[in-house]
Amino acid sequence: KEQWKNPLNNPILPNKEITKIISIIDPLIFFHSVILFPEIDYIYGSSNSAAGLGSALLKNAHFFEYYVFYVVQLPVSLSTVKFHMTDERFRNVFEKGKSQYGSRDLDLEELLLSPMSYLKNFVVILSSLLHHTPRETFESKTLRQALQIVSN
Repeated sequence: KEQWKNPLNNPILPNKEITKIISIIDPLIFFHSVILFPEIDYIYGSSNSAAGLGSALLKNAHFFEYYVFYVVQLPVSLSTVKFHMTDERFRNVFEKGKSQYGSRDLDLEELLLSPMSYLKNFVVILSSLLHHTPRETFESKTLRQALQIVSN
């Protein structure tokens, strides 16, 4: 959020407009960086099996509501950003942010849709693990439940 202000405290956008853009991303960043990814790192760092990943996703299933909020609010954020792209200062901050995070080749829509790729990745990973897990096991049941949550 601080990137959107200059040192003279002359905001590039009003706070209300900044909030329209940032508010949909903040909960996802929190969920992934503070909750889910550390837990997944722990699972892969220990001898936990595929059930560990399924259990981690099930335990944190309520956080997937952030994706629902994201999808519902995405059109508002997208139209806000597109509207402000005519402002050179806004465009410069946007381009600087893209280059800092290695996203130079992504256009605006792709950049705002990129969090949805996590859900697709979870579906692929869980499906693959489920395919290679014996059907009548606790691990299989946990993976099926987690797959159902991230697929919906």
